[in-house]
Amino acid sequence: MFLSRQNDIVLKFFKKDSEDVDALRRQAHVMEIVREEGVRTPKPIRSMNGMTVETVEHLYVMATEFVLGEPLEGFEQKPLQIQQFGRVLGRLHEIAKRHTKVFQSYPLAWDHDISHRQFTIGIDQEIQQKWQSYMEKLQNLPKDATVYGLVHHDLHHENVLICDGGMTVLDFGDLRLSWFAYDVAIPIYHATEQGQFRGGIDASTYRQFFKPHFIKGYRMETHMSEDVEQWIDFFLSYRRIYSYLYFYDVLTPEQLTPSTKQALAKMKENILNQE
Repeated sequence: MFLSRQNDIVLKFFKKDSEDVDALRRQAHVMEIVREEGVRTPKPIRSMNGMTVETVEHLYVMATEFVLGEPLEGFEQKPLQIQQFGRVLGRLHEIAKRHTKVFQSYPLAWDHDISHRQFTIGIDQEIQQKWQSYMEKLQNLPKDATVYGLVHHDLHHENVLICDGGMTVLDFGDLRLSWFAYDVAIPIYHATEQGQFRGGIDASTYRQFFKPHFIKGYRMETHMSEDVEQWIDFFLSYRRIYSYLYFYDVLTPEQLTPSTKQALAKMKENILNQE
């Protein structure tokens, strides 16, 4: 079905009853476009039938080239690496702006992943009120093509590999139409919320170091106005409450270990204190 005589390949299998084949094909199409535009990402391998997604009984199958690299980790005090990370995302957004007509036709609204979830069931009233206030603000944000378009939606450090001195982007499975500023907030959130990258520095202090370097790199590839940059702090706060509600919704009782409960309690405390 998928044949590569020279390189190792990665096969991904998806259950037909839980995946949308059109979404998988869009994912491969986007990967092909960004590769053509100079972003490193695993090359989708087409089948002998010329397809990026094939069907085998109850499964969909995709293939990409195998990429050997090192995980992106240990930012600490590495401004040039942080800027390089920002440039990768800026490049993706610049490509999205150039392909607006194609990407804007995708049925992937910003609230795609929350519209089918009842996030606030069982959540205390103060969290519910905060969540509702975020929803109202998001509904009123502008959506013109300079600030809103196709985004990766999950470009944190675990979805980037260092290969031959460059950065390779992985996992396009969460593609959305959303605000570019939110997509910028996601890697900033993950890098500054996780202690192993901060080298013992508290999250707020490290964010003040990481964020300007990331945005500096981002602006090397695409435009972001000063006004839109101000949205990033809003989206950082939104990402925190979104993550809290997402984990609260999807984790099973067996997965709620003492350490997980402690982490969720800390997230809730930060949300209520608006840190």
